Amino acid sequence: MMQLREIEKDKYDVDALLDEVLGREGSPERERNRTLAWEEYLAQVEHDAQAKRLPKTVAEPAMSDEW
Repeated sequence: MMQLREIEKDKYDVDALLDEVLGREGSPERERNRTLAWEEYLAQVEHDAQAKRLPKTVAEPAMSDEW
């Protein structure tokens, strides 16, 4: 993985790191990573909302690996 390049004392080029890890802004790779991030975020929001709607006795087993 790329090291953060220091621009000035205690200031780093995070844009270059993001470009390397996620793809350059506007590239198909970056857009694919943006889509995946939104899907993961929305799945977590739905999971959290569902956990709040379920009774505690039902929600607890669903959140563990035990069925």
